[in-house]
Amino acid sequence: MANTTTATDPAPGRTSGRRRAVRARVEGSWPARHWTPTLVVLGALLLVGNVLPLYPGFMSFDSIMQLGQALDPSTLADWHPPVMTALWWLLMALTGGSVGSMLVAQLGLLWAALTLLAVYVFRRSGRRLLSLLPLLLGVLPHVASTSAVIWKDGQLAFALLGAVVLLLFVRRGADRVRLRRAAVAVAVLLLAYAGAVRYNALPAIIPLLFLLTWPGTRRARRYRVALAAAAVVGALVATPVIDAVRPVQETHPAASVMLDDVLHLYTLDELRAADVSPPLRDYLVTLATTCPPGTRDVNYTWRCANTTGTIPAVFLTHADELRGLYLGGIAEHPLDYAAFRLRVFGEFLHTPPEEVFVTWSTIGPNPYGLVFDPNPASRALETYVGVTARDLGVVFMPWAWLLAALVVLGLGRQRRASGEHAGVVLALAASSVLYVVTYLPMVIGYDYRYVYWPAIAVSVAGVLLLLDRRTAVAGGDPGAAVAEPEPEVAGEPPTPDATAPLDLHPPAEPVLPRRAPSARSGEGSGPTLAPARVAPARPSSPGSTS
Repeated sequence: MANTTTATDPAPGRTSGRRRAVRARVEGSWPARHWTPTLVVLGALLLVGNVLPLYPGFMSFDSIMQLGQALDPSTLADWHPPVMTALWWLLMALTGGSVGSMLVAQLGLLWAALTLLAVYVFRRSGRRLLSLLPLLLGVLPHVASTSAVIWKDGQLAFALLGAVVLLLFVRRGADRVRLRRAAVAVAVLLLAYAGAVRYNALPAIIPLLFLLTWPGTRRARRYRVALAAAAVVGALVATPVIDAVRPVQETHPAASVMLDDVLHLYTLDELRAADVSPPLRDYLVTLATTCPPGTRDVNYTWRCANTTGTIPAVFLTHADELRGLYLGGIAEHPLDYAAFRLRVFGEFLHTPPEEVFVTWSTIGPNPYGLVFDPNPASRALETYVGVTARDLGVVFMPWAWLLAALVVLGLGRQRRASGEHAGVVLALAASSVLYVVTYLPMVIGYDYRYVYWPAIAVSVAGVLLLLDRRTAVAGGDPGAAVAEPEPEVAGEPPTPDATAPLDLHPPAEPVLPRRAPSARSGEGSGPTLAPARVAPARPSSPGSTS
């Protein structure tokens, strides 16, 4: 057929020429030539845009309980790990009593970690588009849904995320020993805080301990063991240390889990004949009568015969008897116990529609006069999360993140020999799997927040897998290890620093000559906005202790 090009059509090659011109203008723009500062500015803008419309943060029953103890430390109790309450008290003391300081710290940690990860991805790959992926994570529904809620679940996730990103830079980023050692110290503090902020968090930090290292030292293994021990000990001693400074009331939070098991292991007649104190026996019989085990699986503490929203008195006075009844029931009915816990864990992984709870988007009833006034941004977030939960509910299903973690674990093992970040991917996936499994003997609710860390960890692992694929396709050596000079020790040959940074300049940027080492170079009314949710009308486990 004859060529029908008219006078109004562009000349051959003109379109591609225009595209090249546009691309050249983009490449020559200030953001493109200064991409690392651009990423930092973007991260800062996202942080401000996240904090301002949602200040002072969303607070559920759990949050209000911890805020009350932070405002009046004489009421400090261990129903929730007190380390978060102590941090909130400290932040308010430093900011003149600002309740929203916790939101700023929480989101600040999230966006700082994601921004550092974006910078890291750019320096390793030289790809601007790929480096935007970490920042995108912060606005995706599975992260944004819960990031502004003052929950220990978010603080656990953000602390672990920050530690992992810092350790990435220790291994491949900062070029000064002092800076890398400071990063390791902060990472250890974050790991210890994460291990202390939830009672079931310790297994989640164990795989991440293998990422620890102490730069510029010969006895690497010994230092790694010491750092790992410091993180674990810090997590274990946090509550005793706080108790030594300010007495912490013992409330026996594990009793909440035991209560669910006792009511499913014993019949009503067995409870009436139980050899326990009358107040405890009457309490158990009342619960079993009011909410028969056939109608309720878990969370008897808060969702059955508890109209005051307070910790049951029998937990404070008869915890030992309840523990004895719990252990005796497991010993007498081991198969029934295993069947009950497996069934509940299965429902946790694949939550029944009527029990699905995604997030909280208001400030609950409180005596402190705190009210959240809805605004266009908060309404948009609520709609965003609600539509995602309705049309793509798998995003908030625990089974999906457990399955994704297992897949990532397999990919990490498969690429151990070729993937630069395979070890980090393995640690993130193993941490996610272990954290989910900890809920097997202690599920007391079906909230999405219980898999918030696995959701973030798997997402970050996915970014690192994409980064490895990009660097593998590029076919270039990411950089040659450069060891910092270390003083020689008599009788020992000098040992290179295994964690010395690689050349991180992206391919598009010139490599600047390394500066010669200097003397320092080695060195009150209630909710006003309905929760963003599917169902039910409040968290399935208010006052959860895990």
